[in-house]
Amino acid sequence: MAVTAQEFKILKFMSENLERVVSREELLNEVWGYQHYPTPTRTVDNHIMRLRQRLEKDPSNPLHFRTVHSSDNKFVR
Repeated sequence: MAVTAQEFKILKFMSENLERVVSREELLNEVWGYQHYPTPTRTVDNHIMRLRQRLEKDPSNPLHFRTVHSSDNKFVR
C-alpha cells in the first residue's frame, strides 16, 4: 500500500532514529517544520495510526510503530 509524502517523511525520520523514542514535539519540529504548534495536536497521532494501518501486519498490536508511555513513538525494525 502506498504512503503519502508526509507519511514517508515520518517513516524516513523514524528509520534514521531507530530504537530511539521520538516525541510528538520532535516529529512536529523535524518533519512538519513547526516551531510553534497548536496544542493539543493530534496530527502526529493520526499519521502514526495511518502508518500502522498501512504497514503493520496487525495494526492493533504493532511491531514497528510503538507508542511509549502513551505519548511518544519509537520505530523498531
